[in-house]
Amino acid sequence: MTEASPVTHVGYLEQEPLPPDSIGHPLAQTECRGNWDGELGGSAGGAAEVATGEPGELVMRGPQIMKGYWKEPDATAAVLARGMVLVG
Repeated sequence: MTEASPVTHVGYLEQEPLPPDSIGHPLAQTECRGNWDGELGGSAGGAAEVATGEPGELVMRGPQIMKGYWKEPDATAAVLARGMVLVG
């Protein structure tokens, strides 16, 4: 994913491996959550956050997330909302 450099989640060495549909654990200072329709929810309005294990769009914020696309403000606005990248 070019919007995050170089990594957002890792699979730690654990006794039980992560399930195949898991993306692993977020790195330090990386916030991630799932939203059901691509809008950022909570007190800011928009979609509701989905529960762990439920399908939804992944949104992330952290020091490794891009600030925007070079000279493409419309493309940036389509994937960044309130400092979080809409991953899909």
